[in-house]
Amino acid sequence: MAAIYLTLTIFYIASGKLEVFVTVILWVSFVNNVAFHVVIGGFAWSGGALAWGVLITGTSALVLSRRHTAALGGSYLLAAVILAFFEPNLQASRQQPAVELTTVVAMDMFVASLMILIPTIVILVGQMVREQVRANSLLLNVLPKVIADRLKESPGVIADSFEDCTVLFADLVGFTEYAATVAPERLVAVLNLIFSRFDELVGHRGAEKIKTIGDGYLVIAGAPEPRPDHVTTMCQLALEMQETIGKLNAEQGSDFRLRIGLNTGPVVAGVIGESRFSYDLWGDTVNLASRMQSRGQYRPPRRCTCERERVFTSSPPESST
Repeated sequence: MAAIYLTLTIFYIASGKLEVFVTVILWVSFVNNVAFHVVIGGFAWSGGALAWGVLITGTSALVLSRRHTAALGGSYLLAAVILAFFEPNLQASRQQPAVELTTVVAMDMFVASLMILIPTIVILVGQMVREQVRANSLLLNVLPKVIADRLKESPGVIADSFEDCTVLFADLVGFTEYAATVAPERLVAVLNLIFSRFDELVGHRGAEKIKTIGDGYLVIAGAPEPRPDHVTTMCQLALEMQETIGKLNAEQGSDFRLRIGLNTGPVVAGVIGESRFSYDLWGDTVNLASRMQSRGQYRPPRRCTCERERVFTSSPPESST
């Protein structure tokens, strides 16, 4: 049996197929337990070999499929019923098992348990770690990292007031009309492409994306981590978003336009919801930025050589009359 277990271990190390490894060991242990049960002389002398096998099977159910677990458990149950029927004959065949044989049985069950339980524990710990990483990744997809860390350390109400930050609202002009003319798959693909490009710009500038609302895009700088350059950062971001729309139009042959509203001032930010977290903003600063976006007039940006003019100017000045 030691040679069989060693061979199976080498197979598992080489292939990484845990379910195959555990399945084969369990069936080998089943045959082995039944054989020892018969040789030793039944339930009276077997030391619970079959019961121990059922326990191992229950533990390995965490790794095996339901079909394999049910088949193995059913086999142990059937074997127990049949052996119970022949129990008097088995006991009569041996008055007392040899010490060497009982020692072999005990060692065999111990080794089989280790061969099954240790890989099972390892795989379960690995699954727990992967699930934890996945949960953290999902949390960072809906919350800023600073807020996610605070929520993990001390669950509860998270609400902050920021006296000086800049809010940006962006909206795709005419996207509702466009949505009525294309297939759903195409619509989602285009919107995902646009917002993914915006996400890259926001990450590069160190701003914080709050959410998307239909074809609208909300960003803030200066919260949840205060920064002195939030105004410049958001103005630069707004111009880069306009440039990105122009590039996408050239790539896709489309004619999307972007209308942006910016406002600076105090906001209240916090996490709402329990089953589905959301980090949101409130206050007159947010409302005014939204109104500026909705009432603004679109003008394509012009290129400037002066960095200061490039930051704070997005269209040529009106000619006076």
